[in-house]
Amino acid sequence: MNYLFWNTYNNKNINPILKKIIKEYKCDVVALAEYKADDEELLKDLQKDGINLYKVKQIACKRIHLFTKYIPEKINHLPDSTRYTIKEIPHDTLRSTIIAFIHLPS
Repeated sequence: MNYLFWNTYNNKNINPILKKIIKEYKCDVVALAEYKADDEELLKDLQKDGINLYKVKQIACKRIHLFTKYIPEKINHLPDSTRYTIKEIPHDTLRSTIIAFIHLPS
């Protein structure tokens, strides 16, 4: 499984770069801190290239945007706060993986 975590630093023009990275590395889970670009545009552009990612609902952590190839209803939301979110995500060969996504203060 391929993960991408990147602090996009509020770059509203980051989607073309993200699309190239996600496509080249076949990312299954993408977590973006400080993401301010248009997520719907990113998902549509990826879909045109046959890459189907879903946006995962944010709960308490609004600093991290999570996209995955797994249907969001299959993701188990574990502890969540303003600076981190923990998810149990399905895995192709294992039953699941638990991963924490953290946005630390500067």
